[in-house]
Amino acid sequence: RARCCLDLLLEIWRDVARAKAGIDPADLAHGDNIEPFLAYSDTGRAHALQVCLQVRQDVSLNLGAETLLDRALLGAAPAPKPRKR
Repeated sequence: RARCCLDLLLEIWRDVARAKAGIDPADLAHGDNIEPFLAYSDTGRAHALQVCLQVRQDVSLNLGAETLLDRALLGAAPAPKPRKR
């Protein structure tokens, strides 16, 4: 199950990259779900994708599904914005 969830998350990131390249989100498989992901900076998207790819590789290590998904989702979360003083 964790593998399927991670594969879906990777498909969403792929559609985000396609939308950023100019493809209309309506033409993408997950176009109706990518709006929040489009707000990520280039660096944020690259980091989140790297985390997802690493966690996807770790599925073969037989780690707990909840642990894997927690790592993927926490790693994909946008960095908090600095607070103004």
